This record gives sequence, C-alpha cells and structure tokens, in this order.
Amino acid sequence: MMRNRILFTDGMLADRIAAKTAIGVLRFQPERVKAIVDARHEGEDLTKVCPWLDPEARIPIVARLDQVAQVGDELVVGFAPFEGRLDARQRAVLLEAVDAGVHVLNGLHDFLPPSELVTNLRAVEAADRVVAQGVDLHSVRILTVGTSHCVGKMTATVLLSRALRDAGVRADWVATGQTGVLIRGTGRVIDAIPVDFVPGVIERLVVDAERAADVVVVEGQGSLFHPSYSPSTFALLHASRPQYLVLCHRLGQLLHDDFRQHLPALDDAADAYLNVARAIGLDVRLLGVCLDTADAIPEAAAQACATAAAGLGVPCVDPVRHGVGQIVERFVAERPRFGAGAMTGRRS
Repeated sequence: MMRNRILFTDGMLADRIAAKTAIGVLRFQPERVKAIVDARHEGEDLTKVCPWLDPEARIPIVARLDQVAQVGDELVVGFAPFEGRLDARQRAVLLEAVDAGVHVLNGLHDFLPPSELVTNLRAVEAADRVVAQGVDLHSVRILTVGTSHCVGKMTATVLLSRALRDAGVRADWVATGQTGVLIRGTGRVIDAIPVDFVPGVIERLVVDAERAADVVVVEGQGSLFHPSYSPSTFALLHASRPQYLVLCHRLGQLLHDDFRQHLPALDDAADAYLNVARAIGLDVRLLGVCLDTADAIPEAAAQACATAAAGLGVPCVDPVRHGVGQIVERFVAERPRFGAGAMTGRRS
C-alpha cells in the first residue's frame, strides 16, 4: 500500500549521518513524504536545513506528530543513532503513533512491540535462516563497496540501477540495509541476521532479482576496513560474487565516523577489495568510483574526481552532483566481456 509517509528525525535532520534514513527517502521518494517531525527545525525551509537535497523540495517540518498525522499514515524512524537504540522519549513517541492508528516503520536494532501497525525491519524471519548453496548465478553483478560505512553505497546503488535502465539495460538492484529496504520495498537488512545465514539471504536476494534483470546492482554494507562493520561486506562479496565493484568514499574523511581508526587511501582501498575478491575466486574488476563531495565547492569536487580517476584509471563521479553516466558508459563499453545477454534481456 502506498501510504503517506512522515519522517521522524527528532532534531537530527541536519546531520547527514544520523539522519541517513530520512535523507535517503527524501532524495529518492520525496513524493511519498507529507511531513518531517523535527522540533529543532520546526518551520524551517527543508532545502536550507539539508542543502544537499533537491532545491525544489517543499516538505513541511513540524514539531509534533499530531500536527500532521492521520490514521493510515506511515511514520518512518528516520534517524540511526549509534548502536541503533531508542531512548525512552523516542519510544514513547512511536508507541503513541501506533495508538493513533499510524503504521510505524522501524529500522533500528531496538524493536518495538510487534503488532499490525508496527514493522521492525530488522526482525529475523524463519525464511532468513537459510544457508548459502553456491548456486549458479546468471546475471552480471555490480557490488558497491566503501572505504567506510555511511559513505554513499546505497545512493550509488540506486542511481546506478536507474542509469543502467535508462541506457537500455535490463537492470535492478538489491536492498540490504534499512534505508534501501524502505525505498525498494523489498530486500532484507542483512546486519540483523545471524552471521551463518547472511550469505544465504544474499544469495536468495540476488536469485530473486535475476528473474527480472540481467544486471543486478547489489547494495553494499559496511567496509572491509571498518573495525565493527566488516562482516557484512565480506559476506556480500562471497555470496553475490560480483564481476564489478564500484568503490564509494566521502571526500576529506580520514577516520571511520565515531571511531579512532583511519581510512585507507583510495588506491589502497581499491587494491584491497580486488585482492580479497580474487582470493576467493572472483573474476572482478573496478568499474568506477563514487565520491561524496557534498562538503566541497563545485570546483574542488570536480578536481577531486579528476585526480581519483587519473590515479585509478576508472571514472570517478559524485553520483548526486554529476550523475553516474560515465560509469554506465564504461560498463556498456565492456559488453563483449559478458556477451549480449547482459544488455538486451537475452541470456548469453
């Protein structure tokens, strides 16, 4: 059901990391959002609070849910606090919404009591307890990977899938995180699944996507280099068995957010991903780099992309500022590597 969505950001709307779920929905499905609940920014212009969004966005920001909510609306938990925990006040707001007949979509690790009006996106289902079988995959797979967590892998995934379809490719994408699942409407939040079953769930998601697509873009999670979030990344490499990687990075970021550990240099990160992939038997290459340059002026952003492209020998773009056309053009140019099936809807 296409419900009217309300985003609950609880004072975090201006924080691109903390409000990443809200930002993702606002970027890719603004037509579904009727309001944002954020008392800190009540009455402000959304495009001033979030200058990285579409400047045409006209969505009201209110202080309280009861100012806008109606029975049947969806309230999305649009923030992702460290460790995914709700405090007592936030939990009370969400439970009051349920009492008012609003459907709450909660992607956090902290669950709400299950009911017909609550969807805990990280709840594990019986069908999630599946072991990977190493089945034959028939698509061309592109996996987005990152130098860290929260560096634009979901954004790159969605934009790549859209641009491939615009180029005549029968493409789709697989959602593996809370924001992706909210936008795509299908998929699984893989970091909530017991580790032994994560590859099996990924394998199932890719097989399902192949029924309607010849090219499957798989949303990456975490990073091989992250001290906490590397297991999901390795499972995605193993189970989706990509032929291509798109490396994502935030310009100027030196440390993993909220951690002391340093990020690798971009070329070192690319080499590490390719070496790990090849070590597990994958025939894989780097297709491009997606660089988040939102905090840089346009000239600095363009120069950073040009420098990275020259150093790595692949296109480098800010997918939001520049689009991903250069990366898609490179993919189309490699058509002979996989045969006509990847481009025309016919299996080769």
